[in-house]
Amino acid sequence: MTYKRILIPVDFSDCAINALEYAINLAKATEAKLLLLHAYHIPIPVAEAGLTMDPNLADEFLEEGQKKMAELYSRFPELEHMAERYQIKMAFASDAIVNYAKES
Repeated sequence: MTYKRILIPVDFSDCAINALEYAINLAKATEAKLLLLHAYHIPIPVAEAGLTMDPNLADEFLEEGQKKMAELYSRFPELEHMAERYQIKMAFASDAIVNYAKES
């Protein structure tokens, strides 16, 4: 069986790392390119006066995702040539996965 691309959602948990390792081995065997996706959403607390959210929170989530993605690339150097690209997106995981698959 051959694959052109393998989409790997990552939340940086141990399970996601295991899935990434499996995908790397599968990509090596099939010469597929990897697409990594980290989706996050920001919980918005609701107060009696209305919605409240720290305006810097979105930037902090994005920066943390970029930092952790860089750590993945350091841990798995083969991603430099195996990964076609990665995306870090503020969205619910299910929506982000479907949209990223459609884009690719």
